[in-house]
Amino acid sequence: MSQSTSHIDSRIAEAAALREEGNALWHAGNVTGAMQKYHYCLNYLNGLDRSKALNSAFGGGLGAESSSSMSAEQGEKWRALFVAANLNLAAGLVKVRRPALRTGAVGAMRASGA
Repeated sequence: MSQSTSHIDSRIAEAAALREEGNALWHAGNVTGAMQKYHYCLNYLNGLDRSKALNSAFGGGLGAESSSSMSAEQGEKWRALFVAANLNLAAGLVKVRRPALRTGAVGAMRASGA
């Protein structure tokens, strides 16, 4: 099923806005709220046909040409946002699972041998 260019652009823009909201929450110290926004960002991106984006992420090495209606530029935007949101989400998971990172007590953890 073909997706219109304007639909793809608007979905990418909505996902980017969600990531920016997550970044604002992160900087305000609301890690779980930020993680939720990053998750929503990824949900928006996952609603798009991303075969071209994935193909470009692997240097075109996935074989067959994509039948996606996503342009190469849109694919690159999708890939960059997808990678960034996943890295943001991973950083949040590290902070949630290692509370000392959240409080800035990493030096204390290292000094105690933890």
